[in-house]
Amino acid sequence: APDPSVVGQAVTVGFSVTSAGGTPTGNVTVSDGTVSCVGTVAVPNCALTFTIAGAKTLTATYAGDVNFAGSVSAGVAHGVNQAATTAVISSHTPDPSPRGAAVGVAWTVTPTAPGAGTPTGNVTVSDGVNTCVAAVGLGGCSVTLNTVGTRPLTATYVGDGNFSGSVSPVVNHTVTL
Repeated sequence: APDPSVVGQAVTVGFSVTSAGGTPTGNVTVSDGTVSCVGTVAVPNCALTFTIAGAKTLTATYAGDVNFAGSVSAGVAHGVNQAATTAVISSHTPDPSPRGAAVGVAWTVTPTAPGAGTPTGNVTVSDGVNTCVAAVGLGGCSVTLNTVGTRPLTATYVGDGNFSGSVSPVVNHTVTL
C-alpha cells in the first residue's frame, strides 16, 4: 500500500511465511528485480521506494532457516505512476528592465508530496511572446523582453517519464522604455 503509488513514494509491502508444522524464522526479501527491501518473518513487512514509473511485479523470497526451506511467492502486480510537480518562478531580475534587455529568470521544479526525486527535461519561460528554454536542473535562463508594460511570466515544465509537467503561477514583470 498504496497501490498504485507515485515515483519516490514509500510503498509498504506485507507478506507472510507459513508452515504446516512449526514457526519459520529469518528474513524475507521483497523485490521487483531492481528495487528491494528486507523484512523478517516476525515483522512481516518492508518498504520499497520506486524511482521509475511503470508496471512492477513484486515477489517475496523467504531465505529459509535451519528447519525450513526457502520459498518464493507468486508475482503480484503493482503500478507506479508519475509524481506530480510544482513549478515556481523564484526571481526575475532586473525588475523593472528596459525593453530589449535580458532578464534572468530563476525557477524551481519540485515533486509534490508524496512523490520524490529529481525531475529531468526542460523548462520554458515565456511572457506569451518571448521565450527561453533550459534544462530543469539549471534552474534558470535569460529571456529578452521586447514589449513595454507589465509582462506575465510563466515557467512551464514539460515533464519526463517519471514526473508530470506543471506551469508556475504568473509573475508580473515590468518592461520600461
